[in-house]
Amino acid sequence: MTRHDLSESHSGGVTKAQLLDASERVIRAAGDETSQISLLRQCSRLKVLRAYKGADGDIEGVSLAELTESHGRGWVFKVSDPNRPLGFVQKLARALPEFRVFVVRSTVASYVDGVREDGLGRIPSSEDSEAVLRAAGALATPPLLGDNLQRADLLTLVATAKLDDPIVIRGVRYLLHGSPDHYLGSDVLWKDPVGQKSPWVRLWRMVDEAPWRVLADNLCSSIPDKCAQPLNVKAVDETSVLNRLRVCNDFSRVDATEFTSEEIDLLLGRVVEEHAWMRLPLHRDFSGHRGVVQGECFLGRDPELPDGLSIGLRFVEPSVDDDHKRQQKRFLRTWDATTAASVVLRAASPVQHWRYLMDLLGAHRTLADRLPQAWSETTWLPLETGEAIALNSLIRISNLDAEIRGLARRCDYAYAGTDDLSAELRAHPAFPALLAQVSSGEEALPVLGQLMSEAGLSIGRAARTGYRDLQQYMSTLVSIDLLPAWGILERATVATSIDAVEKHLVPEVAKQLSADICRRTLSQIPELGLSAPVREVFGIYLSEWRASASEPELRKSLSELRLLSKAGTWVPAADLVAGVHGVIPELVVNDRQFESLGGIAVDNRSTPTLEPADLPGEEGGAAQEQLLQSLEDYFEPLVSSSVKPAAGAVIGLFGERVASLAKSWLDPIAYEDYLAKLGWRDPGHEDGFDRRVKWMGNKTLAQALRTLTIRVAVLSGNHVSAKSLTGAAVQVRMAPVDELQTLFVMTDRWLGFNCRVHMRPATALLDKEPQQQRDILMRTGESLLKDLYNQQHANLSELFALADEADQVTLDVARGLILEGLPQSLRSLPGIGKNKKLAKSLASLDEARRGAASAKRAGRSGAGAAASLEIALADLATLVESDEEVQGAVLAGIKARVTHNQYEVASIPFEVFQNADDAVIEMQHLQKADGRLEFDAEAIGRFVMQ
Repeated sequence: MTRHDLSESHSGGVTKAQLLDASERVIRAAGDETSQISLLRQCSRLKVLRAYKGADGDIEGVSLAELTESHGRGWVFKVSDPNRPLGFVQKLARALPEFRVFVVRSTVASYVDGVREDGLGRIPSSEDSEAVLRAAGALATPPLLGDNLQRADLLTLVATAKLDDPIVIRGVRYLLHGSPDHYLGSDVLWKDPVGQKSPWVRLWRMVDEAPWRVLADNLCSSIPDKCAQPLNVKAVDETSVLNRLRVCNDFSRVDATEFTSEEIDLLLGRVVEEHAWMRLPLHRDFSGHRGVVQGECFLGRDPELPDGLSIGLRFVEPSVDDDHKRQQKRFLRTWDATTAASVVLRAASPVQHWRYLMDLLGAHRTLADRLPQAWSETTWLPLETGEAIALNSLIRISNLDAEIRGLARRCDYAYAGTDDLSAELRAHPAFPALLAQVSSGEEALPVLGQLMSEAGLSIGRAARTGYRDLQQYMSTLVSIDLLPAWGILERATVATSIDAVEKHLVPEVAKQLSADICRRTLSQIPELGLSAPVREVFGIYLSEWRASASEPELRKSLSELRLLSKAGTWVPAADLVAGVHGVIPELVVNDRQFESLGGIAVDNRSTPTLEPADLPGEEGGAAQEQLLQSLEDYFEPLVSSSVKPAAGAVIGLFGERVASLAKSWLDPIAYEDYLAKLGWRDPGHEDGFDRRVKWMGNKTLAQALRTLTIRVAVLSGNHVSAKSLTGAAVQVRMAPVDELQTLFVMTDRWLGFNCRVHMRPATALLDKEPQQQRDILMRTGESLLKDLYNQQHANLSELFALADEADQVTLDVARGLILEGLPQSLRSLPGIGKNKKLAKSLASLDEARRGAASAKRAGRSGAGAAASLEIALADLATLVESDEEVQGAVLAGIKARVTHNQYEVASIPFEVFQNADDAVIEMQHLQKADGRLEFDAEAIGRFVMQ
């Protein structure tokens, strides 16, 4: 028997069953079970024991050693039911085909149990489901698995098995997921809810990063819910899949063919995450293809595009499912007239499709309500010229069509009006709808401004300041042929408003004009007349011309201009002068216009260009004596006039060298009061980087009066030599005497602090009224302050008001002298002491005098005593001036004195005449004492008679 291989079906005509029967008899012959086991141990390698193969139930001869080894692996089971010897073992053998699983009868099982090693349990029953399942997870390495049907058949045992053994759990999980790499893992396994065959599970399997965790339906269908928790198996639901889709980046395994149309509607109707929804390759387009919706994808395809323009676009078919369709509208751009227009406008040459776009506009009235941005910005509208233009480059403003068309031509149709569009386009039925989209009114003004700017139209930069105020001169401005922008602004204002024009148009057209345009404009404006608006407009563009080029360039063209004279006439610039006083106004430039010509036109009142310290003034007594003599001779005709103090105010402006002469003429006005009324201001520094000191800057009045050395030149003829605005030497005719405004004419021959002052003869004042004389002298003084001392603010009205009151000052002095002698005169009159009021007042005055004298003698302060004395004198004067009783007493005293001195009424005129004659003699003596000629006898005689 030992020579036979019992693993074969037969040997030499002896069957395997016969041999195994014989071996069983031999074993039993050994004695009891212990003896039998002892015998088998001695022959442990002999295949003398009967076993059933687990896979098919065939009888197999096996050795005790082989069974013991298989038992250690969990591959040996004992027959539980003789009618079903294999029990559940056949399921195990088929599910794990590499396992050599045996089923033995109880006798053989007892042999194996008798020799098992410590730690091994007894051989389990062939119908012990837990033991059968435990075999699948008993090995340290993952065993080979059968197909899904075989594994599913074995997994039917899970429902009756106790899942409290980790090895059993491992075996069952391995049978479920079938991934050798995760044999020992405990990750969650996902199953389809029982009986649902949910598309979510299929989708999960396609998007899960570990598809092995998603169980096949036929494997997990027999796993009851009670077993899910110990096995860590969870049912796949919609929420789980949606959460997974939010973080999923790989949709390449999603296969649309695995789903029905209804299932796709379900999935796409429930996915709310835009990223996942769009990347799921389940979306069907009109060609039947399913894919993702990225890039140029649209929902629907009406209206259809022109041929060739749909390349690269995908049109998704709207779903019939409400949820899915709602998501499509949420995530996809709807294809409609607006999107169709946008695509056409992105074409290489959209103007070729203008009819298609116009048809859209006519067929879809809602298009205008949500006009694509490209609709306005793309050049798709054909012009009459054959070119194309964008909608936002079109404008229409009432009464400006012709101007807009002309401007469009000048700027090569960078902008245009609706009349410039092709006739075919304007004839299209939808053209009115297009016209409604064209900027008009105030909305069109920014484009009109750019159009005017592109065409080079400008009103000049100077006109921007105070534009609103210029409206009063609009009729003049629009008359300037060289500035057509004014006419457009006027009509635009009528069509919109001045606020709109000022906001949108003026900034675009208020640009600096060229020097040539400015010069030509200034040449035209005088042709419009001499009205105030014309003069104002000329002044504006004179400022514009001044800023249009460099000073040397403008100086060359100055002679081509006509400017406004002080007489209000237009005169060539070469004939006009500035800085000359007392000449005919027709030859003197208007002050405002001359200000605009600063730095260009020649000014006869110019001061030295060098710093004052560079060239010191001429010193010496000769110059001083010469100036004194010149001024005395010049003003001598006015020495006896009532304007003598006013003349003194003018003399003082010739410097400190003639201060003594000025004081004598100013008398009784104090020289200090005179200086204070001159209103001196330090001219300071010029603007600019270097901050140069201005003429007479950083000087006080006293310093300024000591600075200059002046010569006086009196004009003898009717003309003065000067320089015109262009620098040419001219002879300027003096103004008639009856139009005389100032004695000062001009200052020239500046050399450092030396200069010559030209004056008209003072005799020109003699035939004028005193007030006229004062006014002329005041203007003369102001002109000298401006020209000699840079006091451009000069105003001597207060000083000359003080000079007008010189006579009153003299009277105040006389009154003071009379008041001082009044007490003694009163005491000399008879009967004065009897008047109580006078007696009391004179007594108070005597007391005040004694107090003043006592304070002086005692060496104490006499301020209080002096004040008391002054008050006492004032009280006495008031009493005599206002009290009728006192006045009556004084008059009675005077009459008594006259009677006492034997005067008669008839002799009084003679006495008055005699006193006047004495005064004339004293006046002539004073003239001689001062070195002056005596007054003419006739002249002073008239004085006496008057």
